[in-house]
Amino acid sequence: MDYETFIEAYNDEGHTNHKDYSKVRGKKAKGTNFGLSYGAGAETLSRNLTVPVEEAEQLLSAAHATYPGIGIWQERSADFARTYGFTQTAFGTRRHMTDDIFSKEAGKRSRMERQGANFEIQGTAADMLKKVLTGIWQRGLIQRLRMVFFAPIYDEVVSWVHVDDVWDYCVEMNELMSEATPPGHVVPQVPEFSVGPDWGKLKELGRLPEREVVEQAARAAWEENQQRLYLWSNVQLAAA
Repeated sequence: MDYETFIEAYNDEGHTNHKDYSKVRGKKAKGTNFGLSYGAGAETLSRNLTVPVEEAEQLLSAAHATYPGIGIWQERSADFARTYGFTQTAFGTRRHMTDDIFSKEAGKRSRMERQGANFEIQGTAADMLKKVLTGIWQRGLIQRLRMVFFAPIYDEVVSWVHVDDVWDYCVEMNELMSEATPPGHVVPQVPEFSVGPDWGKLKELGRLPEREVVEQAARAAWEENQQRLYLWSNVQLAAA
């Protein structure tokens, strides 16, 4: 199957194979990507995905064939760590290696090399999030908008925002998250937005859409919360 056929079925909820293809991308593709970043072998990936070792080998081989630069980058990262004793993120944050990076035992040396390479990825992502959170404070978003900053969760920023301030919030967060693109990276950071009555029930809007779309989603979320409050007040009255 070619990529275009897969994406067509993946994006079409009415397609016969949509559900199966969604599972493939959601589990196997994500698991393989994480495995690559950690330098996982076929046996490790096999356990993580609960698939035969042969299939795990095929997944890793296909990924390396599609993105040959991954192996080159991993080796370059390991060479840098052995030369300088640390690895660093795109922003310059360092993680110093232990003596295991020079160990004669392949297992210890390999583990330290994997940790160093992974730090470049995970550490850069953490630096990006810190940059966004710093921007929220520097711009005074919490003071200027009617909002409550809830928490950063993985690579997301979750906030409760007044229905009339949602658009302004999205515009400013779009700027902040776009500016968090790591230095030297050709592919820009492209933030996506979700709006809902609570974190467990969100409508994904994707890249910043038109203002009308954002405001309609915000209004729908507000109305659902109003209905919840009405039902809850009736329950309390009945209990009394």
